[in-house]
Amino acid sequence: MQNKIAWRYNQMQQQFTIKNIDSSIFYLDLSKSETEQTVENHLKLNNYDEINNLQQFLQIITKQYQKSLKTSTDSTLKKLIIHDFWDKIPYNQQELYQFLYSLKVLIRSSFILCVITLPDRRMDLMQFCDFYITITQLFGNKEFSEFQGMIKFDKIGWSGSLKQVQLENDKWGIKITQKSLKIEQLYETAIEDDSEEEQNKKNKIEQF
Repeated sequence: MQNKIAWRYNQMQQQFTIKNIDSSIFYLDLSKSETEQTVENHLKLNNYDEINNLQQFLQIITKQYQKSLKTSTDSTLKKLIIHDFWDKIPYNQQELYQFLYSLKVLIRSSFILCVITLPDRRMDLMQFCDFYITITQLFGNKEFSEFQGMIKFDKIGWSGSLKQVQLENDKWGIKITQKSLKIEQLYETAIEDDSEEEQNKKNKIEQF
């Protein structure tokens, strides 16, 4: 008996290769210089202390989005930043999962760019994200002493998808001063293992 693969699966192209995103951007200045135009489409949230539960929080987000629509066909990208609510709004594990799932459904069905911060103790919640950023401190690293940390970008594939997406250069450094916040690509220098004697021999060969 000969085993055969169903036609619909046999015709599918395997996507094991990694697709690189263009990384021509090597410098970003994130200094605080926002104007009214740049923050015009930011969704404003109420004080977390006034929110009793996550269901109410989701309702507030939904109402703010609907309020921001200028017309029924408004396709302007709205920005939503959710941070530091973990210890301010009471919830249990099931309520948290339901909130994050409902928030993801709302974002995917709307023109919203949502950024949500996760504490170290809740890194398991990255499964609800399509794209995540991690920041690593660079203590004791002389080569990158002028940077406060390293920032890395990763994308999580959709459920059932074999395709992964990553940046060609996934390492950036963060520079923070009193007046500026900047991100620059990190370029690691090669480590020379050759002794001085071996290096002199190489130079003589090259000259010859």
